[in-house]
Order: sequence, then structure tokens, then C-alpha cells
Amino acid sequence: EGEMATVTGKVTEVRKRTEGVSLLVENILIYASFKEVEQFVPGCQIQAAGNLESFSLPGNPGQFNEFSYYKSKNIDYIMWAESVELLSEAPPGSQWLYFLRERLLQVYFVLLPEKEAGTLAAMILGEKSELLTEVKEVYQQAGIGHLLAISGLHISIAGMAVYRLILLLRGRRKMAAAGGMIALLFYGALTGFSISASRAVIMLLLTLLAELLGRTYDRETALAFSAIWILLGQPGQLFQSGFLLSFGAVLGAGTVYSILAGVYLKNERLATERKGAWEFRRVLYDCAVWLKRAVLFQTAVSLVTLPIILWFYYEIPVYGMVLNIFLVPLMVFITGGGLIAGILGMLYLPLGRFFIGGVWFLLRLYEMVAGVSLELPFSLWNPGRPDFWKILFYGIGLLVVLFYLMKKEAFKRSLATMELVFLVIFLLLPKNVEGLEITVLDVGQGDGIFVSCEEGLNFMIDGGSSSEKEVGRYRLLPFMKYQGKRKLDYIFVSHLDEDHISGVRELLEDKCVSCLVLPADRKGSEVAEELADTSAKCGIRVWWIKKGEGLQKGGLKLECLTPDKLYTGENENAASVVLLLEYEGFRGLFTGDLEKEGEQAFLAEYAANSLDCDFLKVAHHGSKNSTTEEFLKRITPELAVISSGKKNFYGHPHAQTLERLKNAGCKIIGTADYGAITVKVRRGKMKVYGYAE
Repeated sequence: EGEMATVTGKVTEVRKRTEGVSLLVENILIYASFKEVEQFVPGCQIQAAGNLESFSLPGNPGQFNEFSYYKSKNIDYIMWAESVELLSEAPPGSQWLYFLRERLLQVYFVLLPEKEAGTLAAMILGEKSELLTEVKEVYQQAGIGHLLAISGLHISIAGMAVYRLILLLRGRRKMAAAGGMIALLFYGALTGFSISASRAVIMLLLTLLAELLGRTYDRETALAFSAIWILLGQPGQLFQSGFLLSFGAVLGAGTVYSILAGVYLKNERLATERKGAWEFRRVLYDCAVWLKRAVLFQTAVSLVTLPIILWFYYEIPVYGMVLNIFLVPLMVFITGGGLIAGILGMLYLPLGRFFIGGVWFLLRLYEMVAGVSLELPFSLWNPGRPDFWKILFYGIGLLVVLFYLMKKEAFKRSLATMELVFLVIFLLLPKNVEGLEITVLDVGQGDGIFVSCEEGLNFMIDGGSSSEKEVGRYRLLPFMKYQGKRKLDYIFVSHLDEDHISGVRELLEDKCVSCLVLPADRKGSEVAEELADTSAKCGIRVWWIKKGEGLQKGGLKLECLTPDKLYTGENENAASVVLLLEYEGFRGLFTGDLEKEGEQAFLAEYAANSLDCDFLKVAHHGSKNSTTEEFLKRITPELAVISSGKKNFYGHPHAQTLERLKNAGCKIIGTADYGAITVKVRRGKMKVYGYAE
């Protein structure tokens, strides 16, 4: 790792990026930004040279596990290519398939506006490089994100359309089955054989193979076979959300729905199957039966996928089930219309425009409905990640209920309903904090500290990084969701350096804060006023905190100790807000980037006060100009926590600072070595946990 290496092999996947492309060769993902590389296609032989890096492990709870994700795809390293050489062209078949995909993509962007074209490309081709982030987030938060992935619905339309077309042309069933199988494999290859697409292709292949051989198709056997087939090639997929959700949804839609329908839809038949019903009454009755079946179908899918969603995403869209009832059936028109428009558009653009109008309307409808659902009250329920024992209890309970529904006719619907509702509520209940919890997050080179207590108060002290981009989106907010805290009561800013506020801006813009707390001494400065203006636009209250002010709830007390007057020195770090946290005998000191000059002023101000503390957030990431011997002698901390980035440019924490902390008798722990550091205080006792230990 970190050394120059040369890779020679066949390109198996090509993906466009904002700058250049990514090429998959063996177990190495190669990023290249050379113009000539954009002409490479899957199947060609290349030689690339560059630095190798391994994928990173998450430093915080809730953070995306890059290492696990790529390992599940059998990708071990990433290379930033400095040179790439084409050794041989791809076979004609691979070139034709790749250029067909690229041509379809071009047609969609000619026929549709950029936003809708990117969405349709994701739905039809599995190409997500052009999918706008805002659209992806709206779909995911509304609970219809699965519509952006190639699934059984897309595959069945492609394969079964050919099957039925051959039958319509009076072809034999075996010929139709063979044609359908070829179409399935072709569409799967065109879209890149994602996990959900691979599962759907295998299951539908078995369906058509049974038709071809005159055998009986069994859904559960086909589902198990497809799972084994995929896991033999990529065993790590067993622990990925995509695999679990894909198979869980099919299990719910098939097996669980059949069991529930046998109880809740017993003797329910469409009026069109009966005789003598009034026409209008028949229509109303059929609508009621359809709605009942749709609700039960979505319930069956949700019962299986709920624990998976909570485990990986920590929240559920409350109105997602309702949206799926009405939007999923319309995907037939989007997928079918999109494929027809794309194919005709390649031949003659006006024909493509004729068919794309309805698809455009439905895409706009999807986004509008999803957006409206997110504006409704309680649109997202965020209980956080449940403990594994809760998921185990839920799973066993669900199996027991389903077993009795299958085996015992006398098992009453009302009792089954009550037990199912109990299991869902049990899983959705948020976990409570016991005592006090302080988590110094791994934000790279910066600060971000999350504090919560059993009294229900949740706040952060700082939130920024100079080494990590979008630290709010990728580190702060995921941790909050993991904890089941969608919104903070307060966020305190110790001072206005970017490595303390870059993520604060993101949280303000996402309206994840009720009150922004800024140092009163900085009022009138450009950065402070910018943050205050952002808060005002988002409807967030601003508190300009002064010395002696603070907050108290139950056993928790937080007090601002400094600064006490307008700071006029040149070193802004010395003007950092110092906060003292007290909870049932525990005392913690948060010092921002306080340096020697500020420490001296602080000690002089509190010369007659006891400053002993149990916990110290070491100032300025452990720089040599902070945390002096005099300061440590006065506060005598038991635990010193340092927030800094791995192998950072500044050399933090400095050896001299570590030596001073060691001489002061502190237990020292840093985010660079242990990831997020959580301190739990129960009944006056302090326990420390490193996430990456």
C-alpha cells in the first residue's frame, strides 16, 4: 500500500466519474482521468501504473463501511493511475454491448431534461453516475429508493415481453421460453448484473427453464438457488444491505404474503369473478379488494425488510408503504416506455419523443409525490440502529406467528394482528441513553463532539474538518441517525476556524439543529454573521453565549467559562469558548483550540476556583502550543482525548504535548488511533470505548 505498482489484466467494468472513469481490473479499482481512457470498454486488456491504496474502515458508528462494501465485490485495492496503456482491444461483442449502452444513455439525454434523463438512466440502465444527488436523496428518504435500482420488475418486463411476443406470433412455448432466456441474459449484461438484477435474472431463468423442460417451478427453491449462486462468487454480499433487501423483499412478497393472504384475504374474490353483481357496486368492490391486497402485499414486504432497513439506515419513511402501493404499479409504464423510447430514439429521434412524454410525466410525478410526502409531519421515524438482540427477538417472533398462521386454522386473525403490531412497535422503539454519553467523533483533522444524557438533552460542541469533505453529510449526520437523534437541541461553536464549523454549516442547512450557540465575542465578525444568517434563513434560533451563561437539565449542567470580554488579540484560538460539563459528580472540560495565551488568561480568571476535572478534550488537536504544564497542574484530568487526523500535515498530536499529558498522569486516547471515542458516565463511574479498537 502506498507504493507504485503495475497492473496488467482485462477490464471487467467501466464507470464514468465526474473526472475521468473507473476501471475494474481483477481485484483493483483503477481511477484514471486521461482523455484517452474514456474510450476503453469492458473486455480490453490494459496495463496501468500508479499508487495502490486499501479501502478505509469506518471511524464512527453509522459511517459508511467502504472496506466492507468493496470487499463484498471482491475488490481489495484502489489505484490512482499515473499512466494507462491499451494492450489489446475488447472482443466485438463486448464493444457492441458497451456502445449500445452508451448510445441509449445519449438518447435519453437528448429526449429528456438533465434531471429526468439521469433518473431514467438509473432506472433502465443501472447507470447512476448521472443521477442527481438531490433526486437520489428524495427517493431514498421517501421510501422509494428501490425504484432506482434494476430489480425483478425491470428484468421481468425485458424477458417476459419477448416471451409473450413470441407466443403472440404463434410461436411454441419452448421457443418463447428460449427467446425469453436470451433476452434476460442480454438485459442483465446491458445493465451490469447488479445483485438485485442477478437475483431476478437467475429466478426468471429458472422459471423459463422449467417451461422449456416441462417441469414445475418452485419460488422458494429458485430464491435459495440464486442466493447460493451469488454468494459462491461474492460471499461478502451476505452482509450488504443490497443483497439482504433484494432477497428479503422477494421472501416477503412471495412466502410471507402467501401466508398472510391465506388468513386475511380468505374468501376475498374480485366481483368480476362473480355473477349478478351490479356494475357500479362491482367496480367499488374490486377497488376495495385490490387495495386490501396491495396493503397486505406491502405489509408482507415491510415485515421482512424492516429490521434490515433499521440496521443499515437507522430510519424509516413513515409514508413509504403508501407511496409504494400506488407508485410501484406505474413502474411498468416507466420501464416499458423508457425501453421503447430509447430503442426507437436510436433509430429516429421523433419516434422516441413520441413515447417519452408519458415517461417524463411519471418521473416528474414520482419526484413531486416523494417531495410532498417528506413535507408531511412525522415523515421520517429515526429510532437509530437497534441492538442485535432486538432484531433476533423480532425475527424469532415473526417466525412463530407465521408458523402458527400456516399450521393452525383456529389461530385468530385478531391475535396474529396484535402480535405482529407488538413486534413492529418493539423494534421501532428508540433506545434510551443511560446516564451521560460523550462521543468525540473521528472527523479527520478537526473537532466534533456529541453529548447526550438520559434527561433527553442532545447537543454538539463544534463540527468541522480540514481534511474531510462534506464531514456533516458523511460523518456527523450518519452518527446522529445511528443514535436515533435526527435533530440536535444545541450546537456550540468554540471558535470560527473551518476545521470546527465546516460540518456545522451542513447541519444548519439540513435543519438538524434547534439552536446555534456562537461566542458573543465574535459577534460582528464575517464568519459568525454568516452562520447567524444561515440559521435565520433556516428558522434556527441563535444564542450569543457569554461567560457565566449555560444550560441545565436534570443532573446535567453546562457552563461557559471563557472568554469574558471582546477579544482584541491576533490569536483567535486563544479566544476559544471553554465549556465545563458537570453531571452527577463528573466534570468534563472542552477547550476548543485554546492555546498558551488563552490558557494563561483562563487560569488567571479562575485563580481562586477549583478546576479539577475527570475529562479533558485536549485543545488544538494536541499542538505543542497548547495544554501547558501549568494548565495541566491546575485541572489534573484523569482522561485526555485528542481529536486529530491520521498522518495529518501538522504532526498533531505533538510529542511534547503527549509527554506533558503523560507526566500529568493522564490516560491518553486519540481519534487517529481509535476512531470515535465514547465516554459513558454511570453513577459517577467513567468507561471509555474506542470504535476502531
